[in-house]
Amino acid sequence: MLPENSYIPYTQTGEPVHAAVVTAVTMDTSDLSTEDIALLKELNQAADAINPIYRDQFCRDTGNIIDVLTSASQYLCKTDQKIIQEYLVILNLQNGPWAFLPRKNHLLTIDKAEIKAAVQKSGKEEQFKKIEHYLFSDTPFPEKAMFYPADFSDSDLDRLGEKGKKVNTTVILENNGNFKVVLNEEKYRAACLEAIFHLKKARDITGNISFRLYLDAKIEELASGSEEARRLADYHWIRHDSPVDIIISTAIEVYLDAWKNLKGAAGAVVMVENSAYSDFLKTLLEAVPELEKNAPWKWRREEIPAESLPKLKYVDITNWTGDYISSPLTVLAQSLPNDEWVGKHIGTVNMVYVNTSRALFETKMKPISEDIFPEPIFRQIGDDLFDGNNLHAALHEIGHTTGSQDPEHQGQPSSFFQSEYSALEESRAELFGLWAAEFLGTKNIISEEQCRTSRYSMVLSLITGLQYEPVQAHNIARNIIFHYLREANAIKLDKVDEKTVFSLNFDKLTTAVSELLKIIGNLKAGGDKKGFTALRERYCYADPLREEIQNRLKVFPSGAGFIFPVSPGEQDYPDFNAQNKFTLSYEWD
Repeated sequence: MLPENSYIPYTQTGEPVHAAVVTAVTMDTSDLSTEDIALLKELNQAADAINPIYRDQFCRDTGNIIDVLTSASQYLCKTDQKIIQEYLVILNLQNGPWAFLPRKNHLLTIDKAEIKAAVQKSGKEEQFKKIEHYLFSDTPFPEKAMFYPADFSDSDLDRLGEKGKKVNTTVILENNGNFKVVLNEEKYRAACLEAIFHLKKARDITGNISFRLYLDAKIEELASGSEEARRLADYHWIRHDSPVDIIISTAIEVYLDAWKNLKGAAGAVVMVENSAYSDFLKTLLEAVPELEKNAPWKWRREEIPAESLPKLKYVDITNWTGDYISSPLTVLAQSLPNDEWVGKHIGTVNMVYVNTSRALFETKMKPISEDIFPEPIFRQIGDDLFDGNNLHAALHEIGHTTGSQDPEHQGQPSSFFQSEYSALEESRAELFGLWAAEFLGTKNIISEEQCRTSRYSMVLSLITGLQYEPVQAHNIARNIIFHYLREANAIKLDKVDEKTVFSLNFDKLTTAVSELLKIIGNLKAGGDKKGFTALRERYCYADPLREEIQNRLKVFPSGAGFIFPVSPGEQDYPDFNAQNKFTLSYEWD
């Protein structure tokens, strides 16, 4: 039986009271074989093992917060026990004490004296002293997260050389006062061994040889952490043809490293290919060379060998952990691997996450769209907006694989842009999705309605992003695009019953999107960090509409926490906090 949606309030300093929705994720498992179900069970457990790594990278005090509040709760009244329970739901839903947007810790709305008295009875006073500031005061998010010592500097990073910049490493301060670079696979050995145990069992279950080779390579990666092992695992992941799949790593996306965008955060996602979209995916893939050929920037990939075309997959999720839990943002789609060399020479896989996106859409995005679009437009697009969003998500991820660096700026673009890179890359991908939908529409590759709903789904993201201070990469990107399009009068504003509603001028949108995509594409190709910084400083700012948008959206959930079934193919759901990924813990230095 599906659990009912729950709305959980949370409070942050200087922000309106937010609420997150906790909702169950479903998928059609009728086509899964007995082997598939057994395989998914092992992969789900391997994914669970990764979550404690991410928590250590994000905030090492998360476990202590849970322990202190759980112990103290038994000495509080029922009303306060409920507040504690809701706080812990938000803590798990955000996978740490800070939300991703705005990057602020959430506060415990119980009198401090009452908590202290309960803590004293529980015997947790010393632990409480270490975590009290998260509960009752504004605690700034450390841009370095736990990837670097707090006093680690640019010059310290330079002295470590290339090894200090490796994506799957952590910099630690030794007792002798020296800085040391440690592979995540070494630092988090216990969790990696747990994941390896389940991957080995999965390897023995699957009858798909290409997937077995991938699991062999992934096991070696989690054992050694070497660059060669990571690239071999990427190769086999791109090449395997199993409908059941897992992404698992100690270092996937670099958004958690807000200092340099160098260090990857741990994460895992288990998925099954959604075959209903296969014909549509084939159509999009066949259009990639034509999209590249007509892109508005200068440096294009002139030759796109068939084997290096992006591999598109629409998938349903059975479990995700670590970096994939980043409320109030939800991962709708993803292009991997992020290794520029692998992408150029072997290819990439672009995934759209269907069932989790649908759960988010039904509980959050559809009711918001009814509020911010004029009623005639909502009647036109409301029922198709989810599919439009999936189309934009796919084109966005394709965008990550397009373009080329100019001859003087070869290599990883992130090395030229550093802290600016994630915002630049997300701006480029979002714009590519808008541009590509228009291009595919003019070629009759997609319908006029698909083109329309795809672009309106992006506008929905731009507008909802206005409620936050633009400091996170995706939100910086959307803030830049919104203000550029507004300046070009491509986004129109009207008043209905004292509410601002938004619509599009498609002619002006086409021109403005192409112009901005050209600018940002050429900045990336030329490694022009100063140029992008100037663009960001001009177009990224707190919009005058922010307060109105905040007030209107506060009645809708600002984030989502997903409950996955205990076992694939069943309708048995645990309590949100009782999901295995949130209860696992390991000991490490």
